[in-house]
This record gives sequence, C-alpha cells and structure tokens, in this order.
Amino acid sequence: MPKACEATDYTTLKPAEIALPDRLPLMGAVIGPRPVVVITTVGPDGIVNAGAYSNYMGVSSEPVLVCFALGRRNGEEKDTLRNIKANSEFVVNNASSVMAEGVHKTAVDFPPERSEIPFAGFHTIPSEIVHAQRIAESPIQLECRLHKLVELGEPEPTNTIVIGEVVRIHVRKDLITADGKVRGEGWDALGGIGDAYVTMGEVFELPYPEAPAE
Repeated sequence: MPKACEATDYTTLKPAEIALPDRLPLMGAVIGPRPVVVITTVGPDGIVNAGAYSNYMGVSSEPVLVCFALGRRNGEEKDTLRNIKANSEFVVNNASSVMAEGVHKTAVDFPPERSEIPFAGFHTIPSEIVHAQRIAESPIQLECRLHKLVELGEPEPTNTIVIGEVVRIHVRKDLITADGKVRGEGWDALGGIGDAYVTMGEVFELPYPEAPAE
C-alpha cells in the first residue's frame, strides 16, 4: 500500500484562477494515463481527415456508446468536428505503441483539403457501415454513428463532447482468443500523460474483493 499523506503534503490549485492556456496541460497531467486514439472522418470533398485525441472513453454498453472531447483551434472548429456535424459518422482507431510517431504526426494543422494520412505514414481500408475509412495499422477500429453532441463553454462553445454509437468493431485476428474473446493486453495500447506518451507496461489482475464478515 502507498504511504498515507497529510493534508499539508499537497499543493492545492484553483482551476478558475489558472490562465486558460495553462489549463489544458494541467488537465493532461492530472488525468492519466489516457487512451490515445485516432479519429477518422470524411470531408465534403471525400478527403479522409485523421486526428489524434486522448480525451476518449467508453460510456455505455446498452446502447454501445463511446465519447471523445475536442476543443477549438484559434476559435475555429477542427475538421474532425465539422465533418462529424456534416455526415454524423466517424471511426475510432485504437493506437498501439508502434503507431506513436504516425499518431503524433496527425496533430499537424493541415487545411481541410489535405489528408493527414500520407504524412503520418498510415494506410486506409474501407469501413463496413460508415463512409469514414479505417487506419490499416490500427489493431482495433470502431465504426461510429453520431449519437449526440454536447457543446461546452459560454457564451460561445469552446469545447465539444462527441458521443457516438458503435455499429461495428473490427479486431485484428491475432487478438482474438480461441473462445472468441479479445485480448485487451495484446496490442500494447498507447496512452498519454501530460504532453508525453506512455505504453502499457506491466499488466496484472486482482481477484474481485469480498466484503469481510461483520
């Protein structure tokens, strides 16, 4: 067990008093590790847009929902959000550690008419349901249809939570066990902490705890 600290061992921060540019790196440092994924969407001209996001999580199993959050860039909506608003679909491409360099490159600020895919060194394969393509290097991909958008910020939105319903899940065959389950530890998931990346490291299990007898 870790050492128990005293109240005086902590530095207390007040988010409302922290300058806006410093809040995002603060949140990245205190929430983590976070799963890193690449969201692919399709623009009105058919261009595949790809962007890395780490504010991502599953939220429901019935219906099967995932969500991610994204902010504005210089006050403007990112291509990812504009495309999702236009066609109500996207693909979540899980990232493994060997994809890190390419994932990092998708953060480049390309104009909407230029895809990040070639620059990142990735390749695409067709999806089964949605028009957005999947990244072929990704071990697991989730095809999603838009469920809901939640705009945050006043008076103008500064961030958006995108909630998507998962309509297809594609899992690389070597990650499927003989009894049909997915080996979640088998693809060395890429994570984020602060401005850095992390890998899975040691994977271990603990038995479900039982309440002691009174």
